[in-house]
Order: sequence, then structure tokens, then C-alpha cells
Amino acid sequence: MPGSYLTRSGGNIQCPDLDTLFNRGTLTLLASDIVGLATSVFKNENDGILNAGGAVLTSGVLVASENENTVVYSGLGSGAQVVKKSLGGYYNLSIDGKTAASQKSIVTMDTILNDLKINATALLIQAPTLYVGGSITLAASNAALDVMTNQSKITMNGNIAQSVSGAIDFYDLTINNSGPSDAFTSDTSIIHGGLNIQSGAVSTAGFLLIESDATGDAYVGPVLGSISGDVTLHRFIGAGATGWRFMSAPVSGATLSDWNDDFITTGFPGSDFPTFYFSS
Repeated sequence: MPGSYLTRSGGNIQCPDLDTLFNRGTLTLLASDIVGLATSVFKNENDGILNAGGAVLTSGVLVASENENTVVYSGLGSGAQVVKKSLGGYYNLSIDGKTAASQKSIVTMDTILNDLKINATALLIQAPTLYVGGSITLAASNAALDVMTNQSKITMNGNIAQSVSGAIDFYDLTINNSGPSDAFTSDTSIIHGGLNIQSGAVSTAGFLLIESDATGDAYVGPVLGSISGDVTLHRFIGAGATGWRFMSAPVSGATLSDWNDDFITTGFPGSDFPTFYFSS
């Protein structure tokens, strides 16, 4: 029934064969699985909330794409709780847990139509690309989104205002927003691979770092939308003999004076030591 509440602790919920089990209220499974056969369907209806403390249909079909419905993976046991692939994607996906032992993982599911919220513990992405149509939020200090282990890509492809809240290490991040904007709103996120802005207006508010390391160069791809706010770029220079380095700016319109407050410069007008015998 819409608006109803049901909590179950112990004993599984069986989805009928060749039929659909609907959730229109709030269903909380503390230590129970949703089980079924290959032809079983569990559907989270509009505004329905499923709090899943156990496995969700290791066999069968999950439908969680209806407007304003939310699925919360809240298992507290040891070992990763696998996020079931939802037919048509999830509308809202929320991740909860108390310790590192209750990590959650996305193996094949690839689409979140609205918001991804990680309330605690870590969410490991094993799928090659995860598409998010809403915002990504790390809602607690021990919350984490792990895309680096498998170098998974994140594409934010909504048609509404989207945001990234929390310090996230991205591998590749693509912005393809047909709506108002994308914004980094709190804590510094780091791009270790590429930032690609295919469409949309991105506001960094100073919370974006492009960081290269010994394994490769991070970069900003062609900006086909727009970007505002400071972006910090860290280049990696390996250990070795001290010597000259060729450097250039990754943006158009930069001049040497833009670097004058970052490096000691010599040998040209406006440098720190303009009469020095060589330019540096």
C-alpha cells in the first residue's frame, strides 16, 4: 500500500515466478534477502523506498526506475553487498553502512537516473562506465566512491542542475549536461585521468584538482561547454638530475606574468631579476 511501512528481520521475501511483486511504501529488510527465479520481478513503484540489508534478486529482474523511488543498500555484514542491476537504471540510489567491512559494489549496473548518495562506507565501481543523471554526494566523513581501483569512468549526463559534493578521486569524468549547470560544491575532487566537458556549464568553486603522477598525465579535454572557477593542475616530474624543463600553459591567453608569482624568473622585463644574464 502507498505510504505503508514494513520491516522484516530474518526470513527471505520470495518473488513469485512469472509474476511481479510491487513495493509502493517503505520496505526495510534488516537481515533478509529478496529471492526469486529468472522470471521473477520486483518493482519499486513511484515514491517507494526499499532498504535492502541483504541480497536483492540474485536471480530475477529488479525495476527501480520509477520517478522518485529510492533503493538503499544498507547491509552491515562482512563482504561486499552487490548492487543489483536495475532494468532501466535506478532513479535514486543510496549507499549506507557502518564499517569498511560493509563495502558495496556495482559490478554491471551502469545507470542512475537521478541522485547517487553515499551515506557511509565505500562504493566500489567495477562497471566500465557509470552514468549519473543527478548529483553525487558523499554525506559522511567515512563515505567514499572508489573508481580508481578499476579505472572506471563517470559520466554526468542529466538535464537538470547537477553537483558533486565531497572529496572524490575520479579517473575519467565526463560532463554531458543538457540542463543548467554542473557544480563542485564542497571539498576538493581530483581528476587522475581526463576531464571531458561535452556540454553544460561547469562551476568549480575552486574544488577541482587535475593531478598527474608517475603512472600517467591527467588532462582537461576540449571544452565544448564552459568552465568557470579555479582549476588547480599538478604536473608530475620524475626524480633525476637537476636540469632544464620545458613548460607551457594548458590554456590559451596565458602569459609569463601569470606564472611570475609561482616561480623565480630571471632575465626579462617584469621578472624577479630582470638584469640577470640569462632568461629563466
